[in-house]
Amino acid sequence: MTRPQKHPCASWFLSFAVGLALCSLEALGQGTIVYSGFAGRWMGGSLIFPGGTSTDVDFDGDGRVELSFGGSFLATPGNPSFHTDTFSVSPGPHASLALGDDGVRLVSAGTLIGSSLSPVWSSGLGAWSLLTLSYITPTPLPDPWNPNPGGDPGFPQTAGPLAEAGGLAFLAARWQLDDGFRYGWVRLSIDSMTNPEVPNLIHLGPLVVDWAYETRPDTPILAGVVPEPSSWALLLAGGVAIWWYGRRKSTG
Repeated sequence: MTRPQKHPCASWFLSFAVGLALCSLEALGQGTIVYSGFAGRWMGGSLIFPGGTSTDVDFDGDGRVELSFGGSFLATPGNPSFHTDTFSVSPGPHASLALGDDGVRLVSAGTLIGSSLSPVWSSGLGAWSLLTLSYITPTPLPDPWNPNPGGDPGFPQTAGPLAEAGGLAFLAARWQLDDGFRYGWVRLSIDSMTNPEVPNLIHLGPLVVDWAYETRPDTPILAGVVPEPSSWALLLAGGVAIWWYGRRKSTG
């Protein structure tokens, strides 16, 4: 009895199909994520420039604002002038923020944002402090205030969750829809950034850099994850290859 000969390409295609299936688990997840792209919005813009730069984030575009960023700006009269700028975030009535022991909890890239994110999600309205900047104008201080003429007078000084996180971190958010919670992240930066699409355009910090959310109800998202078109291209190419092989085998 002669054993049937296995097609030399069959093993390769079988291995490819298994790998493709594994890859699809991640790619399909990324395919349900909506990403804003680079936003570069100043965290206190709408208060200083009425009717100008928006600091509101509507993740899902349904007309309801999930997060609103703003600030307060105090300065003493005279020369030099001492300034204190405080930046904060307020969730909408249907949204909440991840909180830590002392206020807003900012997370690092790759942190899983979902129902298990501890210690607690906020409830109710209110503004939560993110960053305080203290500085003097002009800088450096003119004599006799500056003991080191031409040197750094020790300003600006930073405080708050964003400063403690190293100046670049993710804000975790969730909001309620009819079929369950949605989870998302907002990237925040103390520093100014160059627009990746317009290299000569610099956005002054502190910034709401970008954001993303998971469209599936009650499904967590990793901080910083964005859809990868290359994964979908691989799935498409693999599907075409398997279809072509099956068709060739049936007609050969």
